Amino acid sequence: MPRMIQISELTFAGRDRRRILENLNLSVERGEVLTLIGPPHSGKTLLLELLQGIAKPLSGQILVSDRNVTRLSPAKLQQLRQQLGVVPQRLICPAQLNLEEALKFKLSWLGLSAKQVERKGEEAIQALGLVSLRAKHLCELNPVDQRTAYLALAICHDPVLLMCDDPFMSLGEEGEATFALSLMKIQQQRNLTLLVTGQRPAPLQRIKGRMIALQAGSFHKVN
Repeated sequence: MPRMIQISELTFAGRDRRRILENLNLSVERGEVLTLIGPPHSGKTLLLELLQGIAKPLSGQILVSDRNVTRLSPAKLQQLRQQLGVVPQRLICPAQLNLEEALKFKLSWLGLSAKQVERKGEEAIQALGLVSLRAKHLCELNPVDQRTAYLALAICHDPVLLMCDDPFMSLGEEGEATFALSLMKIQQQRNLTLLVTGQRPAPLQRIKGRMIALQAGSFHKVN
């Protein structure tokens, strides 16, 4: 089975030379769903940044979609990032843009034609049931709808890998269930490789897939 992510002997050290991640190895197949659980400051967000080439490791290899992230030129790295979808932990509302405008802005920035911008933006809105919210500013939405809107922004350009950084934070039990359903629906519809991080097992268990833990800089199996 082709792999979407291949991490080999990955080590990352902070500015104080303290090793935050130590000799990590991980394989994620294309179309697989993986959840990553760990306490605050365990390196979950850092790992997503390493996969995007935002952070650089001390040593080791990171392959994403068969590309060695650590050796890509800035232009090639930007091309790779355009194949990724990310729902960040901290959401930043685009100034003066409603959901539909934000989708069109992103798709236009990626260089799609006007016809593609209209079609893909509408597909994302329809796929996630956001028709009634298309004219709403993202900052006006409740926490669950806001996360779902950012999910639409993350998948509107048809990424091959979707990464969600602690998306269940502050949603409450009902909101967790709603957002988990949206995640699984879009993953199945588009056969995405999905990587979701979180601090608690309960919301991550709503997502059917493999779960591993990141603690003390290392991966551990979850029973």
